[in-house]
Amino acid sequence: MKEKTINIILIAAVLILISFSAGVKIHSLSTFSGISDWNYQQLDQINSTDNNFSFIVLGDNKNSVTVFEKLIEKVNKEDAIFAIDTGDLVFNGEKHRFNFLMDQIKTLNKPLLTAIGNHELTDQGRGNYYDMFGRFYYSFTVGKNYFIVLDDANSKNIDPWQMNWLENELQKSTKNSNRFVFMHVPLFDPRKGERAEGHSLDDLEFANDLNGVFDEYNVTMLFCSHIHA
Repeated sequence: MKEKTINIILIAAVLILISFSAGVKIHSLSTFSGISDWNYQQLDQINSTDNNFSFIVLGDNKNSVTVFEKLIEKVNKEDAIFAIDTGDLVFNGEKHRFNFLMDQIKTLNKPLLTAIGNHELTDQGRGNYYDMFGRFYYSFTVGKNYFIVLDDANSKNIDPWQMNWLENELQKSTKNSNRFVFMHVPLFDPRKGERAEGHSLDDLEFANDLNGVFDEYNVTMLFCSHIHA
């Protein structure tokens, strides 16, 4: 196998294209056994035969019409095997907001995976999200690359059960070449002053501890959204 290369190209305010050479194989689908949820079905569509692939990361669309639909057009033009939305899919968690989102992404020409954001929690949105998309955190592999999607939508931390699951996943990922982690709220906000308030995890001690876990397991890259800049 040729040496892997990773290229990151910012092609829109909330869109990042990741490209590297690797074998592709869907893994850990047993996590979703017996569940006909959106993310499971999207994982099942990922092409498992590509040797060179790209994936796309976007976030904070919040029922946007003009910007998001232009973004979909950009996504459709990219040669990528899937896209992942890192949360704030909708303006609030009402069912009709999710239905509107699903109508918008009907035009997507590739699988779209999701993470849950804080906007999904309002108006009984956590239950609505689960009904449509399935589990709040999950993992899968593509070739020698491990993908972990987390739920920190409470903007404070992740619960002890999820933390235990995460450490088990990271232990399993040590045989893989890369570990990519996705969550909505970032550990820290690089900005200073009032602009930074409320745009990273509120529990700073936990954020530092989680950062230490990511360092311990040599996480290749952490993708978040939530910061509007």
